[in-house]
Amino acid sequence: MNSILNTNLEFFRQRFPALYEITDRKPSETTVLSPAKNGELTACENGLWLHSRYNPSSEAEKLTEDFDEDLHETALFLGCGLLYAPEVFAEKHPDANIIIVEKDQGTFFSALKSRNLEKLFTHKKLAIVLTEDTENASSVIKNYPASKIKIFAFPNLIQKNREWYATIIQSVKKTAEREKVNTKTLEKFSSLWLKNSCKNLRYSFTLDGVNKFHQTAGNLPFTVIAAGPSLETLIPYLKEIKKKSIIVCVDTALHALLANDIQPDFVVLVDPQYICALHLEFLSAPESILIAESAVYPSVLRFNCKETILCSSNFPMGKYFENLLGEKGRLGAGGSVATVAWDFARYCGAKQIFMAALDLGFPGKQTHIKGSQFEEKAHVTSDRMTPAETFSANYIMSAPLKKAVNYDQKEILTDLRMSIFSSWFEASCKNAENSGQKTYSLTKESLAINGITPFSIEEFLKLEDLGTKRSEFYIKATAQNLSIKRQLKENNTPAFDTVLESFTENLDFLIQTAEEGYSLCRNAVTTLKKHKQLNLSSVFMKLDGIDRKILTSSAKNAAALVFPTKEQLDSLCTNLSEDKNIRQFEYSGIVYECILKACRAYLSQLKDC
Repeated sequence: MNSILNTNLEFFRQRFPALYEITDRKPSETTVLSPAKNGELTACENGLWLHSRYNPSSEAEKLTEDFDEDLHETALFLGCGLLYAPEVFAEKHPDANIIIVEKDQGTFFSALKSRNLEKLFTHKKLAIVLTEDTENASSVIKNYPASKIKIFAFPNLIQKNREWYATIIQSVKKTAEREKVNTKTLEKFSSLWLKNSCKNLRYSFTLDGVNKFHQTAGNLPFTVIAAGPSLETLIPYLKEIKKKSIIVCVDTALHALLANDIQPDFVVLVDPQYICALHLEFLSAPESILIAESAVYPSVLRFNCKETILCSSNFPMGKYFENLLGEKGRLGAGGSVATVAWDFARYCGAKQIFMAALDLGFPGKQTHIKGSQFEEKAHVTSDRMTPAETFSANYIMSAPLKKAVNYDQKEILTDLRMSIFSSWFEASCKNAENSGQKTYSLTKESLAINGITPFSIEEFLKLEDLGTKRSEFYIKATAQNLSIKRQLKENNTPAFDTVLESFTENLDFLIQTAEEGYSLCRNAVTTLKKHKQLNLSSVFMKLDGIDRKILTSSAKNAAALVFPTKEQLDSLCTNLSEDKNIRQFEYSGIVYECILKACRAYLSQLKDC
């Protein structure tokens, strides 16, 4: 058995050398190996059998048979046992990702005593996580799309650390929820993003990026001001807060700050909707810098402020042009403008980030601070039949409510949307803290979030004034921006018009090529439905040639831009023929048709760029 262990340890060392070095590689003394009825080894731990006592590998096959490669990309095994399930899975699914998470290193190394595991260790997409820290495990898992993960958590393998593994499962589920929201947002606003991006495209590449502020904060504290109702408690202290920190304000809170004679250092607005552009309507902040995204409603970029800078776009076309013309600086998007504002503070390198009015709930059954644009709109549009209170009630009741606690451990109402945002903050703030960046809350009425520490306003007011450090911060950013522009010039970055011309030419090429493919598919379907003879291999060969033509051309990056998502294809392919060949041509025809529509939409919007 020692020779088997040594052989597997060598496989382990070759495949995961860093992990090999930081583990003690000692099998567990409580894991007892014994022969199963079929001659394989099974294991018992503290009286609990980890596998079948009759046929462990057959059991593993049955337990993993519900993995659907059309729905899942990754198999997450929680608890390893003797690794029968991952081994069987690896042989059956050579192209799927495999993640094995085990809290007890000893159990893992006991598995290495059981049999030769070369087939598992040579799987090209294998990841092994041996840690007692759930955050470390979750950080590895987050490298894979959570919505495409199939979790295998067999009761006997996770029994002794059930709560620990439950934390991992919850983390994956929360991440999947956020991905679902992001996907729905992309689908909902894709046409709006395209329209806005095209209108803003030329002008947006004359603007600087947030990257000029990257890691320039030094020891300056940042205060991120959201628009929750608890901001009311901080109004008397805003002037002192500005003296002692760099203020980053979300768009919905700007009205309230300006009404109290406070111009923040930064205002953040990244939502493409027209209604969000109204948050800046009739306002002016000539001492503030606006942080926007290239897909915002065009009037946002005309806001009267000291300067407008952009963060990197989350929309495919913005990413395409930035890849060729230079990135603006990517900020995290957790589904809320407050997440972007916090991440800007982190991106700047702030060691202390103070959150104000990040309520993520409804303290006092209110939705926003009085005087915010939400409140103002409610009053302006109210009448006898729909008073302002109706807007708040509708907002509060628009998602299922649940009870939580604030930083005073008092009850607060929140909902599913807010829970998704809070889980983003929890994970992000904990990760930032590992890098020496601590997040605090100045409003005790806000939803309590793990990873954010309450901080009294009285203690905050004891911080020293920034004085000349504020201007030094901006001078440092200016110098860094000159360096960025110099680097772009040295890299021979092409002119905007050159990139635009190439992009439109690629779209024309894709239209021509997709029309050819669509015509072939349509004619093939018609012929087969009439039960006529068709040289299938000839048609498939022509379609393969069309696909190769796209993938080997300069248009391949543009093709990635217009290619339909899996979600879009799933919704369009619900009524395909039962005939295998017809179904294949119908599916390919839908793909080509989607490419055609997307290319034409891009060209239509770009004609006035």
